Amino acid sequence: MKAGKIIFIVGGLLMIFLGFLSVMLTEYLIPLFVFSVSVTIGIILIGIPFLFDQNKDKNT
Repeated sequence: MKAGKIIFIVGGLLMIFLGFLSVMLTEYLIPLFVFSVSVTIGIILIGIPFLFDQNKDKNT
């Protein structure tokens, strides 16, 4: 389970980083949309493993 959690967190951070990168490289409205979407996906990816942990705690 820990390996899966690390993959989710790294993937989420990567998405957020790519979002920042797209805004830095270009200064148009489209990258801002891409940025907000990628950051949202990144936050969700980081949050998924912790949600699963909470569900396991409730079952026991």
